[in-house]
Amino acid sequence: MSWAVVARKDFRDARLSKALWAITAAFVLLSAGLAVLYATVPELSQDIGELSTLGYLTLLLAVMTLFVSVAAIVIGAGAIAGERERGSSKLLLGFPHSRADVVLGKLIGRTAVLAVAVLVGLAVTLAVIVALFPTFSPVDYAIFAAVTLLFALMYVGIMVAVSATTSGGRAWRLGSACSSSSSSSAIS
Repeated sequence: MSWAVVARKDFRDARLSKALWAITAAFVLLSAGLAVLYATVPELSQDIGELSTLGYLTLLLAVMTLFVSVAAIVIGAGAIAGERERGSSKLLLGFPHSRADVVLGKLIGRTAVLAVAVLVGLAVTLAVIVALFPTFSPVDYAIFAAVTLLFALMYVGIMVAVSATTSGGRAWRLGSACSSSSSSSAIS
């Protein structure tokens, strides 16, 4: 259960980070703004003919893919490599945590940080959808949220693994290369 201590500490530290608040605000503005545009600009929903939750989620999918991958790089690239560069990993490993506990704790803590940003954004967007759309499908919305959280876990896992095996600068470069290749394949 030592990984839970690491995850709690990592989440608490990230909660104070300005990057988390900036990521959350950006996602809220992006997803809610896109919902308002979808509801008010008829050209965005003309393929379907009516406003629908599924139509909006289809539009949000490409944006969400890019957002989650970039946010995971920002959140996960320095998870372990950053601690190693600052020297705080020696202090962390001085406690009775194994290396596996540290990696698992960082993965869970950083995923929770990204999950908070995503869930806050989706909650605000839900209010916009209920207010502006004539119909709402809670099942579609819940499935989209769950898949997005799994996608976030996957990307943060990749970045924490990269961070655990490289130095801080290399983790950022590898993460950026990984994100740009997945984003370009998701868009095309």
